[in-house]
Amino acid sequence: MDQARGRLDGQLLRPGEATVRRCAAALEPYTSGSYVNFLGEESAQNVRRAYSSRNLARLTAVKDAYDPGNVFHLNHNIQPTNRKRSC
Repeated sequence: MDQARGRLDGQLLRPGEATVRRCAAALEPYTSGSYVNFLGEESAQNVRRAYSSRNLARLTAVKDAYDPGNVFHLNHNIQPTNRKRSC
């Protein structure tokens, strides 16, 4: 992060956002998980972090059974095990 310019990965940050990200990074070693309804960036890593390994396995099993084609892929998507859709 280029703190002098307030940029992260080439994107201009809003006022105070750089400070919040630095504080969050400093607290990271002391945290576990996250609140799924408040994921700042919806990435596969953040979704995995929001659930315990047991819950993620259960949710993945549900996804495999009811949405193997990943039709419902928006908002905190849990990837199905097999991405191929059988017709």
